[in-house]
Amino acid sequence: MIALLQARGADVVFQQHHRRHTDFRRGRQIGTYHVVVWNKPVLKPHWLSQEDFDELPETMQLREARVGSKVLVSTVLSPTQVSAQGLKALYAQRWNVELDLRNIKTT
Repeated sequence: MIALLQARGADVVFQQHHRRHTDFRRGRQIGTYHVVVWNKPVLKPHWLSQEDFDELPETMQLREARVGSKVLVSTVLSPTQVSAQGLKALYAQRWNVELDLRNIKTT
């Protein structure tokens, strides 16, 4: 999903899943952030066509930043473009989007 959005020119910010271990000693350090490489999944997701899956890149670079108790992951690699607090603000805006979608669905 991340690669598909990025191919359309959209950057993403999301919270790292609590089961995924984030080791800030690994990856390429950029100040207090680090850039890691995620590999393409071995198994194709059921919702994705084989053609689209085959076109996905084998790897992608993502930035991880600890913001409070959360680890946020983003396709925006440069901390000069968006700071950790900027990532936090973008992530917080998703709650408003979820509320708006809920209101649309119930009206």
